[in-house]
Amino acid sequence: MLRPSPAPAPALRSVLAALGSPTAVREARTPALRAAAGPLSPELPLPVHVLRISGAPGHEPGTRLVGWRFLIRSGDRAIAAADTMLTPDGWSFSHFFEGPYIAATERALVQAEALPGTYEPRLLSVPELYMLTLWLHAEPDPDGTE
Repeated sequence: MLRPSPAPAPALRSVLAALGSPTAVREARTPALRAAAGPLSPELPLPVHVLRISGAPGHEPGTRLVGWRFLIRSGDRAIAAADTMLTPDGWSFSHFFEGPYIAATERALVQAEALPGTYEPRLLSVPELYMLTLWLHAEPDPDGTE
């Protein structure tokens, strides 16, 4: 079972504002988003973490939260994604994009939902390996037996 974390309200608001902005949508490099008829809705927010494998001397490798990614749905399918990033002023919209990532993410989430156990879905970016993956972060057993 997947138990996604709710996105911070300012991150969601920034995506909703971008979707409501004709300029942001028109200038996006996402033909599917520009051609969409009907309402667009941000769904399935996933926290994006970056893993640094090789740390600077004295710094341990580790992960850090860098953003939130939302799938943008038009009708019954996701057609694009929107990224937010953490700035000194809080969560801000970054950009829209599309491509094979959209369908692959939906497929991975469906497959993960069928796994035994409870997981928080996250995205893990590993820049040194040019990799982005679905990270199923195990949640503690609610009854404490495991």
